[in-house]
Amino acid sequence: MELYPVSSSSSATASNASNTSAAQNELGKDAFLKLLTAQLANQDPLEPVDNQAFIAQLAQFSSLEQLQGVLGAIASVLTAVTIFRVRPGRESDFEAAAKVYGAATDRAATGVGYRVYQITAGMPEPTFLVFASVESYAQFDGMMASGQQTMQSLTPDERVTMQKFLTEALVNSETNRFALNPTMSYVSAATRATDAAFWMPKRPARRP
Repeated sequence: MELYPVSSSSSATASNASNTSAAQNELGKDAFLKLLTAQLANQDPLEPVDNQAFIAQLAQFSSLEQLQGVLGAIASVLTAVTIFRVRPGRESDFEAAAKVYGAATDRAATGVGYRVYQITAGMPEPTFLVFASVESYAQFDGMMASGQQTMQSLTPDERVTMQKFLTEALVNSETNRFALNPTMSYVSAATRATDAAFWMPKRPARRP
C-alpha cells in the first residue's frame, strides 16, 4: 500500500532425524517476537531503539514469516516497507484511508497484497508500517504502477476521504526496500532443500 505521489523510495539491502537439531536451533517466529518485545520493553528511554534498526528487524520478521510458509520454491525474497507517520489523534483518518484504498485495490484487481502493522512501542506514535513482498526487482515497478492504478480507481467520495488523510492527518511517509540475503541467513536444512540454488549459491571460481 503506497500512496502516490507522497512516498519516496530507498533501497536497503523436520524432514528427518538429522534435520531435527538444525530445526530446533533455528529462531522461530514466536521466539523472534519475544526477543523483539523484550528489547523494546528494556530499552533505555533516553536512547530508544534507532528507527532504521527497528525497521530492519521488522523486515527480518516479515522474511521469517515468509520462510516458515515455504514448502516448495522460495515464496518471496524482496520486501517493501512503507512507513506512515500520522498526527496524534488522527488514527481514524488512517483507518478510513486504508479501508477505501483496500476497496479500490479490490476493484482494480491488481493482484497486489500487503500487510499493515501498527507500532505499539519503539517509535513515535501513531505510526503504521505496510509490508508488501515480491519475487523480483521488476515487480517493484509493477507494484508502483498498481498503486497508481488503485488510486485512479477511487470513487469521488473515496477521493475525499483519501485527500483528508493526506492533507490533514499524514505527517510524512517513506518506503524502504529490503532484499533477503541467503548467504548471511541461517535456516534449517529442510528450508535450504526447497531451493538449494538460492540458499547455497556457488561461489565464482578463483583465478589461479
